[in-house]
Amino acid sequence: MMRVTPFVARDLDDLAPSATALREMAQVDRIAQAAAHEARGECFTIRAPDGRVLYCGGALVHHDGYATLWALMADGIGARSLGHVVDIARRYIAGLPHARLDAMINAEDQAAIRWIKAFGFTLEATLCGAVAGGGDLHIYRRPTA
Repeated sequence: MMRVTPFVARDLDDLAPSATALREMAQVDRIAQAAAHEARGECFTIRAPDGRVLYCGGALVHHDGYATLWALMADGIGARSLGHVVDIARRYIAGLPHARLDAMINAEDQAAIRWIKAFGFTLEATLCGAVAGGGDLHIYRRPTA
C-alpha cells in the first residue's frame, strides 16, 4: 500500500527524478527550496510499499485565493504505481480551495506537460527565456467553475 506523509526536505534525497527534473534542480538551491516547501506545510510525499519515494509535491500558497502546484516524481515508477500516484494527486488537487491554481512547467518537459494536462489544466501563458539557459516556461492554470 502506498504511504502518504507530510513532505520533509530530506525526502528529495530519496527521490530519483527524471533527467529533466535533475537539470532544473541543479539550477536552484535545492536544499533551500525544499526547506521552504517543508516550512509552508502544504506538501506531501508518496512512498511505495518498499519505502521508495515515488513523488513529492504540493501547493505553495500565495494567499487564500491563489496557489501554485509543484511536483517531482521518480523516474520509471511503473504503470500500476503511477495510477496510485495519479489518484492521490487528483484527490489532493480537487480538495484545494483556491480560486486560482496554477503550475509552472519547463516547456521542454513533455512528461510534466502530460501530467498537468491529465488534471485538466490548460496552457495560460509562456514566459520566454524564463528557464535558466534560455528555455521557456509554460504556466498552466486549472479552469475555474
